[in-house]
Amino acid sequence: MFPPLNKQSFPYTPVFRTKADETVKVPAWLNDPLLYHNRGDSTFAGESTTYGDFSGLDDLFTEQPKVRDGMIDVYKQWVDFGIDGFRIDTVKHVNMGFWQRFSPAMLAEAKKIGNDDFFMFGEVYDARPEAMSPYTTKGRLPATLDFGFQDAAKQFAQGKPTTVLRDLFAGDDYYTDTDSNAYEPADVHRQPRHGPAAGDAARRRGAGGRACCRATGSPTSLMYLVRGQPVVYYGDEQGMVGESGGDQNARQDMFPTKTKVYSDQADLLGRTGSIDRFDPSSSLYRDIARMARLRQANPALADGTQVHRYASSSAGVFAVSRIDRDRDVEYLVAANNSTSAKTVDVATYSRKGRFTPLYGTSTTLRTDRENRTSITVPPLSVAVWKGAKRIDRPSSATVAYPASPQPGATLSGRQEVGVSVPANTPVEVSFGWREAGQADWHLIGTDDAAPYRVFHDVSDLPKGEPDRVPRRRHERRRQAVRHLDVRRRGRPGGRRRRRRRRGRPGDAAVGRERARRPQQRDGLRRRLGPGLRPGPGSPSTPRTASGRARTSRPPVRTTPTRRPSPRRGTRTTATRPC
Repeated sequence: MFPPLNKQSFPYTPVFRTKADETVKVPAWLNDPLLYHNRGDSTFAGESTTYGDFSGLDDLFTEQPKVRDGMIDVYKQWVDFGIDGFRIDTVKHVNMGFWQRFSPAMLAEAKKIGNDDFFMFGEVYDARPEAMSPYTTKGRLPATLDFGFQDAAKQFAQGKPTTVLRDLFAGDDYYTDTDSNAYEPADVHRQPRHGPAAGDAARRRGAGGRACCRATGSPTSLMYLVRGQPVVYYGDEQGMVGESGGDQNARQDMFPTKTKVYSDQADLLGRTGSIDRFDPSSSLYRDIARMARLRQANPALADGTQVHRYASSSAGVFAVSRIDRDRDVEYLVAANNSTSAKTVDVATYSRKGRFTPLYGTSTTLRTDRENRTSITVPPLSVAVWKGAKRIDRPSSATVAYPASPQPGATLSGRQEVGVSVPANTPVEVSFGWREAGQADWHLIGTDDAAPYRVFHDVSDLPKGEPDRVPRRRHERRRQAVRHLDVRRRGRPGGRRRRRRRRGRPGDAAVGRERARRPQQRDGLRRRLGPGLRPGPGSPSTPRTASGRARTSRPPVRTTPTRRPSPRRGTRTTATRPC
């Protein structure tokens, strides 16, 4: 039960300016001053970020169940109207517990009325994935606006090294959990538009008028071709500029404006004045429409696995593969932010194959026996190719090596857990954990591209014994145990090759697991889905007296799916499509 409050419970005593203000809000519970934090304006630092008023807007006490449930009831009514979704402002200024209840309630209400396409995304104004990702993993929001991509796209448009995009996407693993990953929106809202920055940068580097127009559209085109769901801020398709002056100048009217500061702003086509901005014939409008059609016709460009292929240390090419997991088809996507054409060599998953052009080029690519090909990308543009044959698959199992944490490391907070997969083949790596002595396994998440890792929040795991407890006794104590599993796709309808692998002599972690009961052995398979089984050699992870986990784990080698023999200390993982 929430503790009782009165007007003296707050740093500021809440008052109404007039008698009429006491009953003006609807629904009526919003008129209760005890349902607000009453701390004054936020300093946007420390706890004031969550509890302070947002520039004079009274901050609701969302930790109180009455407030939380009241807000859920209000927005359920909007869902019942049949709207398409919510764009939620200032998410990080509301406590995490609120989102953990609010988001599932909205999605459940939409499902109840048959609106399966209902969608929500929140504004977490921060470019760091470690700051944004908790709101989709722990907070259970379907998505957040990707300000990290916005920042990287601006730098790309300004001719900065394309490694900025590589580094951005390397942080995607922060978003991986049991039911989602980083394939979520990007946006340019509440910021000066990046189109002018791209055009101005191109002009400063000597580009002509048409090249400047291409430079303006290339960040938007890139947004449609890399992971995530593109969000176009209104007016970008009309070349609105939103000149310097902060986000206020990025809020021009689409209809003929009566605001002088807006009518005086020239758009990218040089137009000024109070004019209608609903022009489906504008070049940017047509380019965005073309990208949308390309993405719709090739679903892998929307939600296919993204694999990094190339990035330059100066202005030049950034390239990725997008993998259609259902059809085993690879796409190559390349963008060039240089004012001259660039040619680079990139790896693929196709040996001696062919890639046909889909967008931005007319050149057909051919790969060599080492799966590599040479691509040429025109200046300030993007290009897309589609593989003409199915991806080559290895005849033997893929090998993975534990990479993090290091043996004996102390774990705390959101702990990186990763493996290295040297082979150039598409795989998925699933990570799970269980308590030693328990049958149930818990999926942490599945990563589909290198670096293969997840960030597991170990802060809530039960405290264990000091690491001086004899290793042979760990199975009888409540120790945190982690297990990783590598999965590889086989041909649809094909048979998996089966073989047995003996345990390594002296591997105590494997040996003590060999007598595991069948129901324990199958626990991870039931938890993680069809085709997944726990490796019998999954070592326990002792925890220190302070509750922080410690881990020691030998390298893991993946093998085809097989039920382990109770007589041998085999280490077996499962393979399935990626």
